[in-house]
Amino acid sequence: MAILVTGSTGTIGAQVLAHLQGRNVTVRALTRSPETAQLPSGMTPVRGELADVESMRAALGGVSTLFLLVPNVADELTQAMLALDFAREAGVKGIVYLSVFRGEACADVPHFAGKHTVERMIEALDLPTTACAPPTSSRTTCACGIRC
Repeated sequence: MAILVTGSTGTIGAQVLAHLQGRNVTVRALTRSPETAQLPSGMTPVRGELADVESMRAALGGVSTLFLLVPNVADELTQAMLALDFAREAGVKGIVYLSVFRGEACADVPHFAGKHTVERMIEALDLPTTACAPPTSSRTTCACGIRC
């Protein structure tokens, strides 16, 4: 089986690929431009986008683990939920989701509320999951008064 890494050409995705390099696993790197993607050796570039139904179905075929990094865009929640639906449909056995720190406590921040919603959806899928939150050097104070 294989691991599919979304966001593979960005800062975090590139670090995930570097970590997986040489670990005797098959890694697919989802990218809009596989012909120009700068990937570590041994990684297989796969053309696709999270909101593109056909490309995601193709990319997830035979995948056992999904590293789900969704960009901070207007339809972020939709893209994440579509990816999870496709993963369930493809029989993915585990998910690593890049979330945010204390998303549940900062529901007044749309990006955080969306991440928290995705975590709840993953729980409902009843799949082995790891939700990661990147460390931040500058925290913001939400309207609720909690520093996130």
